[in-house]
Amino acid sequence: MQLRLPYISSFSHSSKAFLKDSTFLFAANIVNAVFNYGLVIFVSNQLLPGNYSLWTALSGLIAILLTFSTGIMTEFNKSASKIAKKSTFEAFEFYEYFVSKVGRVLLYSLVLVPVFAVLLGKAVGNSDFILLSLLVINVYLQVILGLNNNFVMALLKIPQFIILSIVVTVVKFVGAISFVYLHFEVMSLPLGLLMSEIIGIVVGVYFLKRFKSQAIKPKNYIVTNYKIFDHAFGMLKTVVFLFFLSLFINAGPIIAENFLDKADKDILAVLFNFGQIIHFGAVAFLGGLIAHASRTDNKKIFYSAFVIVTSLSLSIGFLFTFFGGFMMKLFGRAQYTDQLPLILWYSVFILFYNIIFLCTQYLIIKNRYKALIFLPVSNILLILTLIFFSKSTSLFGSDVQNFIGISIIFGFTSALYLLLSIVFDKKNRQEVDNVL
Repeated sequence: MQLRLPYISSFSHSSKAFLKDSTFLFAANIVNAVFNYGLVIFVSNQLLPGNYSLWTALSGLIAILLTFSTGIMTEFNKSASKIAKKSTFEAFEFYEYFVSKVGRVLLYSLVLVPVFAVLLGKAVGNSDFILLSLLVINVYLQVILGLNNNFVMALLKIPQFIILSIVVTVVKFVGAISFVYLHFEVMSLPLGLLMSEIIGIVVGVYFLKRFKSQAIKPKNYIVTNYKIFDHAFGMLKTVVFLFFLSLFINAGPIIAENFLDKADKDILAVLFNFGQIIHFGAVAFLGGLIAHASRTDNKKIFYSAFVIVTSLSLSIGFLFTFFGGFMMKLFGRAQYTDQLPLILWYSVFILFYNIIFLCTQYLIIKNRYKALIFLPVSNILLILTLIFFSKSTSLFGSDVQNFIGISIIFGFTSALYLLLSIVFDKKNRQEVDNVL
């Protein structure tokens, strides 16, 4: 009797499609990385003393704030991808409904911008109201930009998505450098972002109008009565877990800005930016994860992504360690060449964080929020531990070594827990047993 496994062909097709699209997205993200970290290297050499660590802290703060936007985008992308698989026309109906509701919330909450700005100032110890207000407005514009970009991805329009991402990155690069040359210092960060977001929104709207004109209305089409509250709880859970995911890596520079001395803050800022390059270089392959994994129940997409992410994390980390002296000089920090072992240790933390990142994204896509409860608990303990040992006796030597050592411990335990929760998912094992 021949054993038939009907899920194998679909499984293989979905994995191949994911890997094909991800290859193009990876190439595009490498281009984006060149511009993004070219900007980081530029500002590390051009900003006044003390402003570089503030720039890094503000960048981390923006990344944390954008988790609210990313949470909305993730839930939107999940739903839009499933609908687009059935009908592009219906997907546009959902997109327009979703944008109208989210846009209304953003409009009504504009009055809270000053309040948010003051709160941000407390977080980084800065009182520049205009700078902080611009950062908040950046988050608002990122929501609009993100909805457009994620819908393009949900439609699997990969070439247009790549064009959008590169346009946004290049405009940010040119804008921020121009403002630095005009002596705007740290203010160059939000101003460059504003330029890129506005142009990105315009280009995204242009693409979406073209796609909509090509969408064919299905025969006997019945208008779906979407309810935003059906997605609200899912968005809330996604936002919470993505917030703690971002906090896992971005809390370090913010804590350092408040508790460490000037030299240690500067070293940690350089290591953080090295880590960001390793992180984004490794996860650059995951651009199509949500759109593809939302369309299938198979795990092979996750396993493929895991192998790629860990391999890239290790490769880039060792490369950075080997060329550490050159990298320090590139960032204008030749005086830290005696600190090269720190790059290797920070790379280990980034490896664990990248695994946490992948697992969290996958568990959110599959609505397995219970498995993620460990993440905020571990994160809160990490932050409290970092703050406590910043004020008292160090566990691992210097304050910077202490930061990295504590981060590695919490990163390893969190990565292991989340990975095992996916590998030993009882629901998936039962589905395989039923097919066999």
